[in-house]
Amino acid sequence: KVIPETSQRSIALETGEVDLAYDLLPNDLEKVRSNSDLQLFEAPSLTCYYISMNMNKAPFDNQQVRDAINYAIDRQLIIDTIASGSGEPADAIIAPAVFGYYSPGAYEYDPEKAKALLAEAGYPDGISIELVTTDSMSIQAQMIQSSLKEAGIEVTINTMDSAGMKNYRLAHEDQMSLQSVSYASNADDMRWSFGAEGSGNRGGFVVPEFDELLDVCMSSSDEAVRQDACTQIQELNAELCWYIPVYADLISVAANADVAGVVVNNVGIHDFSRITCAVL
Repeated sequence: KVIPETSQRSIALETGEVDLAYDLLPNDLEKVRSNSDLQLFEAPSLTCYYISMNMNKAPFDNQQVRDAINYAIDRQLIIDTIASGSGEPADAIIAPAVFGYYSPGAYEYDPEKAKALLAEAGYPDGISIELVTTDSMSIQAQMIQSSLKEAGIEVTINTMDSAGMKNYRLAHEDQMSLQSVSYASNADDMRWSFGAEGSGNRGGFVVPEFDELLDVCMSSSDEAVRQDACTQIQELNAELCWYIPVYADLISVAANADVAGVVVNNVGIHDFSRITCAVL
């Protein structure tokens, strides 16, 4: 049964018109969790939301500034507000469900430490920056704006459509941008996102060691070798703070309490072949 309106899908599930529904609004997920007649199935998605900074412009050529921004983001608050808790704080530049993922350790929310780092970098009174994003991520951008303000970082949000944002960033007019990246099932596409020649590398950084590791990810048929290269890439990013991971979301399927056998696919192509439904 095709129900184009997202909110109506939730209502249809609550009223018993349908037994199972997916692609629900984040705000409706909490309703499912709190309803004893319903159940929620979740799996990590392949999407990671992150912040890219223009390395060609001050103050982002200063690592202490980049680290300060990392510490100033309240990731859990963003997840709780935007995704109703359906997500996890990102600690790497690819999502946990993607082959090649490695956790170098998450930055804890610490606005006071962020202020201290800004002062050490020569900005004791804080900084003012522009954050570019698309219409679809404007709410996430507002949450980041609010979070950074606590650390003395004033953010102006510049919202564009996807084409306008791409052109703006390719021209290196941006300071900082909020975006997301999804991989099919492995980290080979990191070359597109983060390589020196990658069209997705809007940060403008060029590090030979990084590209050498990306070459290994692309060329080796040995999974252990590829995983090791991916691990080193994520350790390098954590050390130098080129990109700031924000959060990875979850794929959700909701059903009534009588449904069993739901297999959630992290690409969103779910397997319904094993589903059973109790007959009352």
